[in-house]
Amino acid sequence: MQIRQLSGLIVIAATLAGCAAPQGYKTAFTDKGVAGTSRRFEGSVDETFRAAKQTLVQRGFNLEMIEPSTGTIRADRDIADPKKKEISYIISATLDISAGSSAAETVVTIAASQQTVAHTARHEWTSVLGLLPMPVPGKKYNTLVTKEGALQDPELYAEFFAAIDRNLKQARLAAQRAPAVAAPLTAAPMATQVSVPNPNQ
Repeated sequence: MQIRQLSGLIVIAATLAGCAAPQGYKTAFTDKGVAGTSRRFEGSVDETFRAAKQTLVQRGFNLEMIEPSTGTIRADRDIADPKKKEISYIISATLDISAGSSAAETVVTIAASQQTVAHTARHEWTSVLGLLPMPVPGKKYNTLVTKEGALQDPELYAEFFAAIDRNLKQARLAAQRAPAVAAPLTAAPMATQVSVPNPNQ
């Protein structure tokens, strides 16, 4: 009897544990994503692609992958915690830059996540003649991801898109101010003088 009761408790506990497990993955591919991660821009895909790439570099991102043919950019940035030197944050961003409803419109969509990383340093020890412990020169460093997830703040994306828009406008203004390249001048053919003898002479 006790064995049956114990088996029943185990089944109930397992069922409750399954119900309490995180179910966030079930919404991974639904349309309930992070708000504000897409923006339409006035400009061609090439112009917007260059402006987005420039914006990432201006903000300290390392460009890991650039694919103009597919309109894809992947970039990472490592930010140290200003108060805790053993903590850093790794920001990973993927941009999709595609044509909009017209040739003069481009849609930029970004997916960004953040990892919180803890860095620890330790000394290794050895023994001399099996008796005296001696530290090994140098340190061993370990890293541990303590937190990870998508960036949820819409203001971060709004600031990034505003910077892309500024770079687009600056690029157009620079193109308008650039002096036009004059077409090369073609020398006109020189007239050839032909002397005709005077029959009266």
